[in-house]
Amino acid sequence: MQLDSGIWDESPQVISVKETVHLLSQVIQKLDENDYFSAQIMVGVAVHLLQNVQSELEQHQQIERMLREVLNNSI
Repeated sequence: MQLDSGIWDESPQVISVKETVHLLSQVIQKLDENDYFSAQIMVGVAVHLLQNVQSELEQHQQIERMLREVLNNSI
């Protein structure tokens, strides 16, 4: 599932969050249709996508902290 936003420089995390929002809007539709099984699976996929984004952001923050420490120690 790829959303066309017209912006070419969006990070993979931004794209994942947009896809998750789109997926959750489909969950609402499934719930309106009383398709609880599909909605439950889609929510699970959305949670997984957001957990991946969270993990990537935590790794990014850790790398940033390490770089700042190295820069501070070299000054």
